[in-house]
Amino acid sequence: HRLLQGSSSSAIAGGIRFRGSVRRCEIYAQRHHYRVFAVQYGGECFTGPNAYRTYRRYGRAHNCRHGKGGGWANDVYLTRGWRHWHHHYNWRRRLRTYRSHYLHWRHVAYIQRRRLHGYNVRYLRAHRSQVHYSKLTKVYVRTANANARAADAMSKKHAYYLKRYKATRGSCQRTLHKLAAAAHRQAARQRVYYARYRASRRKAYISRKRYYAARRAFRVRAAQRKRAYARYNRYVHLSNAWAKRYN
Repeated sequence: HRLLQGSSSSAIAGGIRFRGSVRRCEIYAQRHHYRVFAVQYGGECFTGPNAYRTYRRYGRAHNCRHGKGGGWANDVYLTRGWRHWHHHYNWRRRLRTYRSHYLHWRHVAYIQRRRLHGYNVRYLRAHRSQVHYSKLTKVYVRTANANARAADAMSKKHAYYLKRYKATRGSCQRTLHKLAAAAHRQAARQRVYYARYRASRRKAYISRKRYYAARRAFRVRAAQRKRAYARYNRYVHLSNAWAKRYN
């Protein structure tokens, strides 16, 4: 045991528990799971949950007698069996900490899993938009190319009939009128196909812009989904780690 000098501010908080023997004070400390207890002035019992930290505050005293302290001086004792219940108490505290961490990370993983569902929905929507506009762009491009080929063919026919018209203009007025009418019809059909070509080209341009926008959105959603999966896996890993320590 140690002999420690006291003062008006006690080294062991809580005041005098009672007056009695050393054994009675030890029993009181054991019942409350206190690590140390002290006896002062012939039988005044001092103990508390933080007594093992504070009893050295005023140094060693030299006026203790018969193991029961002295005036403003304590005989300090270790409580028998404190190591067993102290270990049990620390283990229960760690168990509560592990369970708290496990529940926290399990809750975080659950929230992240719900967020991940939203990321998956937006990712799939962006992917469908990208595929749709990609197909639509291909259709409009094919239509524009077909109309361009038709316009080229009509242009060649118009040039052919115009050439025949000029060749026969002086020889046959009737044939001239027929060829002129045919040339006008071909020119009108050419204008129609050219107008269709320009409209298809505009549609193809708009669809291409929408396709690029959908592809950018798809890439953004894919990156968000990837990060969300990474956070979810990390939270699940932490949850499993704490669950393993808890179990």
